[in-house]
Amino acid sequence: MRQVLEDTPPQGRIIVTTQALEAGVDITSSVTITELAPWSAMVQRIGRCNRYGECRDAGGDVFWINLPETEAAPYSPGDLAKSRAQLERMESCGPEVLSGISLSQPTPTAIIRRRDLLDLFDTEPDLSGFDVDVSPYVRDADDTDLRLFWRDIEAGADPRPDLPAASADELCPAPVSGARTLLKGRVRAWCWDPLGKAWRKIVADDLRPGLEIMLDAASGGYAVERGFDPSFSGRVEPVPIPPTSPPPAGGDDEPDSRGAPVTLADHTRHVVVALEQLCDGCRVTAAEREALLTAALWHDVGKAHRSFQLMLGADSGSAAGPLAKSDKMKTSVWASVPHEFRRPRFRHELVSALAYLAAQEWRRDADLSAYLIAAHHGKLRMRLRALPGERTPPDDRLFARGVWDGDHLPAVSLPGLEVASTVLDLDIMRLGEGEHGASWAARTQALLEEHGPFRLAWLEALLRIADWRASAAEGRGDGGV
Repeated sequence: MRQVLEDTPPQGRIIVTTQALEAGVDITSSVTITELAPWSAMVQRIGRCNRYGECRDAGGDVFWINLPETEAAPYSPGDLAKSRAQLERMESCGPEVLSGISLSQPTPTAIIRRRDLLDLFDTEPDLSGFDVDVSPYVRDADDTDLRLFWRDIEAGADPRPDLPAASADELCPAPVSGARTLLKGRVRAWCWDPLGKAWRKIVADDLRPGLEIMLDAASGGYAVERGFDPSFSGRVEPVPIPPTSPPPAGGDDEPDSRGAPVTLADHTRHVVVALEQLCDGCRVTAAEREALLTAALWHDVGKAHRSFQLMLGADSGSAAGPLAKSDKMKTSVWASVPHEFRRPRFRHELVSALAYLAAQEWRRDADLSAYLIAAHHGKLRMRLRALPGERTPPDDRLFARGVWDGDHLPAVSLPGLEVASTVLDLDIMRLGEGEHGASWAARTQALLEEHGPFRLAWLEALLRIADWRASAAEGRGDGGV
């Protein structure tokens, strides 16, 4: 951009650009050459020629290159046809000519309705582990990209599960159509499976917008001089991986609780202080503040669960009380945990929410705090269900997110809160009215209707930010916020 906006040298300057320059950049030229585009885009591009009348009586020159319908993408052939018909009738394209022309706006491909917006509030990944695809509401579905990155992978082997996730410097955007062309050749490609926690082979028909795809560096697909190029078959030099790069996250991993040991009591106190500071500086009502501070007190109570303490390498019965973080937590968190306590997909915040609702006798006026407790890591919001890969109980008990109906949560003593020993009850994961009244889905839907998606997300964010700030301060050894 600095070079583009510099004074033009005596010999002139040629700028080759995408449509990104057609709006928002104050630039002019004596000659503009453009491919055919929808009329609104053509007007913007024409307006970059002789913008200030600097060409005087000679005027500027605009050339447009016709495109066949087969090359209309990312635009629709219909929009190009309207633009083509108008251009063929024009002998000049000055402001007085353009101002007298009005063409209909392109037809939107997707309109987001209120019910769509409310549906999108549920960020639960699908059973394949993928997030909800919002691309139809952002831009044309045929004009979306995925991201590619290249690594050296041993011939005949698959990538190791602990291979680091892609860094921002590695990712190369590519159109889905071009990536499909590349993968139809003899190209080895993988996509991270967050539920299976492994790199899964992927083929051309599996591609969709938004995916991150790892390619074998020997497969080609990227030329330094041109960028993404499906026809390039030479080796791609991978971007060096920083030694501290973390492995890809699992779709339902517990948040990383590694670090200097912090007791659950201390961490809770730090989060409450951080949240009070946020509430003091933000516009929250008295009722919202009360619900938030209640949620802060209860948000990590579930970490006292035996499985979580064993995962931390701690003992919930120690003199210091249960831990919130530990320097003994391993990357393979369940490797050293006795089999009877191994719970893949375990979510401590579900335990916290169940214990809180039980203490409140499942009253509906406790729903907001319960929601904030459950959602403070963004994993439990509108639905409560088991996921593939969970360990099932030996009997027919209900189970979800590593929690089994009938699990025991020991008594917990926290600053300002005494939690009695609790038997966890998952009846609210059933649909409809149950033993404890409304289901979790009914409770969260009612909250969404009452508060709206933006206010509910705002309250959720306040608790999450307080948790982040407290954890960051603990990591620095501040002992507070």
